Amino acid sequence: MTERDFELILINGLVHTPETRIDFYLNEATKNNIEPVNFYIGLSKAYERLYEYVTSTDGRAWTENEKGEKSYIKNTLDLYQFTGGKLRGNISEKNITELLLPYLYKMGKAIKTNIEKQYNPPNQIKGFQSKLTDNKIKSLYKNMQETYFNTDYKNFEAMLTGKECYPITWTYKNNKGGVNQTALVAFIETILKQTKKVSKTHFNTEITSGIKKDMYYSRYVVLFSEMIE
Repeated sequence: MTERDFELILINGLVHTPETRIDFYLNEATKNNIEPVNFYIGLSKAYERLYEYVTSTDGRAWTENEKGEKSYIKNTLDLYQFTGGKLRGNISEKNITELLLPYLYKMGKAIKTNIEKQYNPPNQIKGFQSKLTDNKIKSLYKNMQETYFNTDYKNFEAMLTGKECYPITWTYKNNKGGVNQTALVAFIETILKQTKKVSKTHFNTEITSGIKKDMYYSRYVVLFSEMIE
């Protein structure tokens, strides 16, 4: 990648919301097959070049006061021209730090945290022996990965077969209010209690606390239809 490429990516990050901008930068690193640390260095150098540009003058534009003293006008970056029409506005000495620097800090912190996790993985814990067959474990993983958790299959299998495993961070991408821990616990406990068949009666009698009957059974049928015998 050229210096111009890094500058464009750094500026194009402004198209994204503050919440998704770091993901955009990291995805660009992956897309271009560049290690995150090296990509971060490239973006940091791009920021330095842009900062130097908007804090300097080309000597062609100036203002003059009543005494005839010249004050040279510093450069500004025309975003419309620079990004080929993706963005409008200008980057100048007054706003460059606020627009770009905080996200470089956040990206650097995210990379540092990821590296620390790689070299200092969380302590392993012992999983529990469920009654699920290998096929059912595979089905659970296939249907729940990324929707309810993010982990690899080997770790998920270890959790359900009594082997050493790493803690799993549960998520729920369709729930804007965050992780519904009570629902997840009840959902998983119900599944783990099964051997070969899941009955509608079981769901009705055991999972009713403050929840409409049959909701879990309906979700189970949709997500795990191949596990219902």
